[in-house]
This record gives sequence, structure tokens and C-alpha cells, in this order.
Amino acid sequence: MLPSDQGEPYYIFLLLPWIPGKSYTEYRDVRRSLLEWCCMIVKLNFPEAKDIIGIATETGKNTARSEDVIYLDARDWTEQQQVEAQSVQKEFGILTQTEMFAATEYEYPSQNSESGRGPIQTFKKRDGRMRNKPCPCHSGKKFKHCHGRVE
Repeated sequence: MLPSDQGEPYYIFLLLPWIPGKSYTEYRDVRRSLLEWCCMIVKLNFPEAKDIIGIATETGKNTARSEDVIYLDARDWTEQQQVEAQSVQKEFGILTQTEMFAATEYEYPSQNSESGRGPIQTFKKRDGRMRNKPCPCHSGKKFKHCHGRVE
């Protein structure tokens, strides 16, 4: 995730599924190494990055959850780190096809939403026959997939 403003940190969010046949400790070691490599490759791909923060966790809804967090202070980036990042990126194909895009995601529809229809009113729960009809917010989705879960 690119910074919102110049000088702010770059972020890496890594979701890594459990690796079959690996112990919990081995899985964590692999995840931590991959996260570290990703942070290094962000510096490689974005030389202007000074602060890089990596956060990793496992996928799914396991009862036991863990996270790894890494901070890379890239102000004193060395030639040796540059060579290592290039080698890892080439060998494992990590972040080789990054695309730049900008988007704003609104948690709730607002005046700035794509529909441009302004704020959305609170909807009353519809009966079962209305669940498959278009949502009155004009999102183009069925009510059950849009505001149908709102009480």
C-alpha cells in the first residue's frame, strides 16, 4: 500500500495460508522471511521509500492466530541489500508485476459514492419476496447482497 502523503510509510499486508507438513514454528519462520523479503523488494521497486512496515498473518478462521510485524528503516539502504533484494525477487518472482492504482473505498455509501445519488437512507427489513429485488440504494446489487443485512 503506497503512502497517502509524501514521507509516510509504505505498507505490506501478507496473508499466507498454513503450509501442509510444516510445524507451527517452521510456518512462522517461512512467513517472517517472506515478509522481510517483501519489505526489501518494496524498497527495490520504490527507491524513495524510507519507512516500510510489513504485517503478516495466516488466512482462514483458525482458532489460533498470530501476526508478524516488521519495520524496515530504508534510509541507510546498502548496495548489499540492493543485490540481495534483486536476487530474491528474481529467484522467487516476488512483486514482479506491481500495478499502480488509486481508489477510495467508502464503508458506507456517501455523497462521494460512485452512484452519485447522495446519502442513502436507512432501509427497513424487507420480507423474503423482496430479497432478490434490486437494492433501493441503486448499487445494482440485489438487496440481500447489499443492504439486506442491515437491521
